[in-house]
Amino acid sequence: MQNKIEKPFAGFLVRFFAYITDMFIVGILLFGFKIPAIIQSFSNPNGFFVRDVFFNYTFYDVIAFILTSLYFILMTYYCGATIGKMLLRIKVVSIEERDLKLSEVVVREIFGKYLSALIVFIGYLMIIPDEQKRSFHDRIADTRVIYVHEEGAYKRFNELKAKEEEERRLRKQMMAAQQMNQGYNQAQPYFNGSTLPQGSTTMPSNQVPVISENETTRPKDVSEDVSSNDQDIEE
Repeated sequence: MQNKIEKPFAGFLVRFFAYITDMFIVGILLFGFKIPAIIQSFSNPNGFFVRDVFFNYTFYDVIAFILTSLYFILMTYYCGATIGKMLLRIKVVSIEERDLKLSEVVVREIFGKYLSALIVFIGYLMIIPDEQKRSFHDRIADTRVIYVHEEGAYKRFNELKAKEEEERRLRKQMMAAQQMNQGYNQAQPYFNGSTLPQGSTTMPSNQVPVISENETTRPKDVSEDVSSNDQDIEE
């Protein structure tokens, strides 16, 4: 079962070769822009193509970045894969098994890949030990790279993961319910009247004193007390 779960995901090497193929293709497409920059660098070193226009980047560098980004964004958004990925039969998919959003693709291809390469390409190297072969830009965009012929296996993988999450949630609920029952069973003797300690002020009903019908609790009349006192004085 473990092999079936790992099988749909494309590993580091196949993704690396797909990227090399894409950059070769992009290099060919940008060669038309590179020729004027090369000519101008010899004829006019301060020319527009070779002069810094954005920090230390020349006009050609800016154009190359924009066209390269558009290539990866548009190909991934509309086709799910660049030409390099198509040749190696892999594609980018959403973790929710739906069409990719443009915002997700932009985050993945520009910001995510920039951060992945920022510190010695550690974001790309995260693919190697990860169970689902996720790079850093895959994590922040909630995407996966899978083999095209294993889309069914990827769907089964998500179903198994969802089932595992549901079982884990049910186990947590059962453990919480058991803990509550244990706490209730431990506290129950303190609320049971039959187990109160001796010396309690509770009196059984058969020992409660009963007032007879002949006895009255009406207070004596004050006038009777005064008349009895007058008789005592006359005597």
